Amino acid sequence: IVFSFLIPALIAGTNPLWVALAACTAIVLLAVPLVHGVNWKSASAVGGSLTALALAAFLAWAAIDSSQLQGFSSEDNLKLLLYMPNVSILGVLLCGFVVGALGSLADVAIAQASTITELHESDPAATPLELFLSAMRVGRDHIASMVYTLILTYTGAALPLLLLITAAERPAGQILSSDLVATELLRSGVGAMALTLAVPITTLIAAFTVPSRRR
Repeated sequence: IVFSFLIPALIAGTNPLWVALAACTAIVLLAVPLVHGVNWKSASAVGGSLTALALAAFLAWAAIDSSQLQGFSSEDNLKLLLYMPNVSILGVLLCGFVVGALGSLADVAIAQASTITELHESDPAATPLELFLSAMRVGRDHIASMVYTLILTYTGAALPLLLLITAAERPAGQILSSDLVATELLRSGVGAMALTLAVPITTLIAAFTVPSRRR
């Protein structure tokens, strides 16, 4: 999907937001049932993932549109500008934000759907509200662990850059507002918000889907 659709569409100058949404939707619809089977658990995870994905795409667009990001601090982006001047650097950044959030987003969505399924198996008489509240206690811990995992992953990847920035002894405000650091902060923020939204949305869908399916 990435090589046959997303990349050619970006090269052709198609709207990057719709390209990212279409590609990520196709990936979710293909990957989740393929990995977890065709069942109500997967259906709930797909519904929660796609809803949170749409909200994450809007947040990514708003973050880039309201900031002064240029994308010129990355060597890869400069090469892209040199060899493919018709490709939007900010469009590529937007796609990267959305696609990057998808993996962890789908992870928490299937975990919450699976939690609801297991809770209902152990207590078939539980109401949707009881299932939702119980699963959200698990979801809150999952959100917290995934958010700091996400941030630490980005920090580890950017560690050489952080060392160079520290050695330059630039003011903290100047560092945080620089194009390169601001890009990673926004990427982490969009990913964290997508995770935070995916957990209650998926839990709510699964809580009302599983008991209805059993009846």
